[in-house]
Amino acid sequence: EDLPPHAQPPARILFLGRFNLVVAAVGFGLLIYAKATRKSGILWAMSGELKIETAKLHRYLATNRNWVEIEQYYRAIEGFLILLPAMFLVSGISLLARTRWSVALTHVTSGLATACGAAFLGVYFILIKESVVNLCDSLGTEVRDHVFVVFLTGLMTLMAYSLIQLRLLTRPTVKKYLEQI
Repeated sequence: EDLPPHAQPPARILFLGRFNLVVAAVGFGLLIYAKATRKSGILWAMSGELKIETAKLHRYLATNRNWVEIEQYYRAIEGFLILLPAMFLVSGISLLARTRWSVALTHVTSGLATACGAAFLGVYFILIKESVVNLCDSLGTEVRDHVFVVFLTGLMTLMAYSLIQLRLLTRPTVKKYLEQI
């Protein structure tokens, strides 16, 4: 099901294939780091701000109701945090391999990333934000603003890239290329 050798894809397809591999590598890298160090972004930011050992912070948080709520929501979305880099990896490889289904898969990946980003924002503002603020207040730190900025920046970057990718892959040159194959 590969493309014939004479059909040359537009440069944007190859660029997006490479960039999808970078996005996947960053996503998997962050997941591996979080799992290996048993830290989330909130823990990392707080341990630096409070100048306390991570182990002490873990013991405190294990009994803190606000942290337990945050962890429950994180575990609920963790599957998507694994699925998205995997989909970016497969779509990046398929774009570079010039498979017939590569652009369709990349559309699905971009749509899912955008939908997940919007859902994560909703979950944060509706369900988690109050717990983050309460947790930061109980620890006596102002790190909540940093946590929000890091969270929002990462999420908005992913959503913006996904929307740009959708736009680039619906250009006339890409459509013409898909008709050739």
